[in-house]
Amino acid sequence: MALLIHKAGMNGGERLAHGLHHIVDEAERMLGNAVDSGDVRLDEARAKFAAQVRQMRAQIDDLEGGALIRARHVARRADLTAHQHPYAAMGIAAAAGLLLGSLLALRRR
Repeated sequence: MALLIHKAGMNGGERLAHGLHHIVDEAERMLGNAVDSGDVRLDEARAKFAAQVRQMRAQIDDLEGGALIRARHVARRADLTAHQHPYAAMGIAAAAGLLLGSLLALRRR
């Protein structure tokens, strides 16, 4: 099963989260397609695997929720800092734009 996740605009964390969701979705699909075999050990292994998949999904959801909360906190803090120090924020933005423009100009050569 090849998993290609190179979508435009996705950073490393988003690709990882998307990949983990895909793996968990596939595991749940396989569990849904599996039929009871009558073998007690196989049924116990399937039940244990299903519990682990549910736990993994809950952990992924918790991680995404935590990341979202941290991102909002950082955005609020950056906004507050930019409002408290507008000239410094403009200077940093201008320097970043100049650096990015220079790098793009060098790349075109």
